[in-house]
Amino acid sequence: MVKLVKIKPHIERYPEYEKLDWVVAHGLGVDHTSDMMTFTSTLAQAGAAKGLEAYYYMRYDDSPERNYIPMIFYVVFGTPKIPVLLHEEVEPIGEIFNAIVVFSSNFLVQKTAQRALLFDGAKKDAVLLVNTSLTPDDVVRLVKKYNLAQDWFGKVATINAAKIDKSIAYPLLGALAASWPKIDLDAIYTALEVLGKTDKKESVKRG
Repeated sequence: MVKLVKIKPHIERYPEYEKLDWVVAHGLGVDHTSDMMTFTSTLAQAGAAKGLEAYYYMRYDDSPERNYIPMIFYVVFGTPKIPVLLHEEVEPIGEIFNAIVVFSSNFLVQKTAQRALLFDGAKKDAVLLVNTSLTPDDVVRLVKKYNLAQDWFGKVATINAAKIDKSIAYPLLGALAASWPKIDLDAIYTALEVLGKTDKKESVKRG
């Protein structure tokens, strides 16, 4: 007789990461690469404008064909310093991410760059910002069904960013500032000045 033994896998969490503030952005390679770089670099600069140590970096699934494969960008903010050495890749476990920014609504129903679900690694009250023509109610219905997000109770915001600016990073920055209190419009405007993009203030404001 064979006795079956249920083995519970050990999943390492990063409690030191959970004390920091994180934004994770999901998009598709080539299609969103430039906008995601603009979004995260500007956001990190906005954090610096508020006196916070901040970094941004990215990862993608390795593939010979990198067009339209899932990509993830991260922005991390200190409180105000970042007292730990950050790993090259952040595993989506525990409760790390304070805000989730979705450049493609495909990720409402499919896995992300780490073959994970959209809410893996997110805090229960994480802000969800989606670039889509769907309504917030539609987004909630989809993530509850496909992303096992039944215990998530955070705020959801939607924006059809391309209707404001073809460079969708800028309206998304404004929408995030309106949805997540860590970063405000003044900090983003300061970042735009530093980066020589003051002409994009109106796009941010309309986001």
